Amino acid sequence: MYAAALIIIGLSLMHTANAHFCMLTPSPIPESAQKPPLQISGSDFPCHGANIPTSGGATMEAGSTQHLSWDLEGGNSYIIHGGGSCQVSITYETEPAKLKDPKNWFVIYSIEGGCPTNSVENYLNGTYKGPQGDYTGSVLCTDPRSNGVDCINEFDFTIPKGVKSGHAILSWTWFPSLGMGRDMYQNCVNVDLVGGDGSEMGKFPTLFVANVHQIGGEQCPTTKSYDLQFPFPGAYTTTKRPPESATGATVLPFATPEGASCSMNGAPRGDLAAQAYDQPTSTASPQASPADQDQNAPTDITTLPPSLSKSAASVASKQTTQPVCLTNGKPGNCITYAISTLATTAKASPTPTKAGAPTPQHQQPQPAPTQKMCNILVCGYRSTLRMILGIRDCEWQRRACPKWL
Repeated sequence: MYAAALIIIGLSLMHTANAHFCMLTPSPIPESAQKPPLQISGSDFPCHGANIPTSGGATMEAGSTQHLSWDLEGGNSYIIHGGGSCQVSITYETEPAKLKDPKNWFVIYSIEGGCPTNSVENYLNGTYKGPQGDYTGSVLCTDPRSNGVDCINEFDFTIPKGVKSGHAILSWTWFPSLGMGRDMYQNCVNVDLVGGDGSEMGKFPTLFVANVHQIGGEQCPTTKSYDLQFPFPGAYTTTKRPPESATGATVLPFATPEGASCSMNGAPRGDLAAQAYDQPTSTASPQASPADQDQNAPTDITTLPPSLSKSAASVASKQTTQPVCLTNGKPGNCITYAISTLATTAKASPTPTKAGAPTPQHQQPQPAPTQKMCNILVCGYRSTLRMILGIRDCEWQRRACPKWL
């Protein structure tokens, strides 16, 4: 009976923890307007399994400006998971099998970093210092009270002239930088595109997918504590960093995903797939873990049990373990690493953008010197229920070696 009650409490907490973020404008299909992420299985991709309309929808003219915003519930929607990166895409398909194929979705706008925030907080429900004094909760970055970092960004994007006219489904997909697991979010909008000439359909990237199964996402996981840099962001891209007024703000670095299906994940369709973008296909690992930098690291990582440390050490070529306390000032928040060292030369390295620097349309990866990389076994709880039951999940992550190694 006690176990049953515990499970009920755990499920209740997990439901609360999963009430995350939802698009407000453009107005989503009601069944798609859900805040939790897509199922890891991919069973509810696309659009949370909503019934996809085959006609009607909001009229959007090619060349028009659309506003991308989120439902903040009067400041009560604050689980922003350190922001991240997102994309706006369209599809003209209505058949379930074709909708399930990411290559039938065409990306018309990418936002790298700052979607929907540049804050490194998991929850935007604290007290923050702004130009007019302290403020609390999730407020827009355009609010004069905000400090430009711990706030919510909204975006204007343009429907390209090169879209094809006709009935379509518009999608917003989001890959947050923090959180207990690696997730993919999606909301969908029923639209009618007019005035397009279809000239760019072969150049648009196709939908980037990650972290979900059935559609190839398990082959290309995103990197926790880094802002995603899309392999194929497209010509219409914004790299979002804090404004000049946010001097000294800490932001998460960028990382291009690596995995079996990452190199062509989101590549444009047609003969221009290989030539459409002059971008390197990077298999480089992130330059350094934010936990090793002087900033608040996520606190949902727990100490690796000694028994697991020994087990991990037995399978690596050269390993060591040493506890490293996180820099958030909370006692006991330490990571125990199980490390396999190896030398590598990074082709590209995600580099933090300093607050106050001009915002480029797209930030290309910069060359990095040879550095020692490690396979690091990090453990944490992937859900509130698993935390209550004391079940830890561990995974190997390839990162720059800690300074003490």
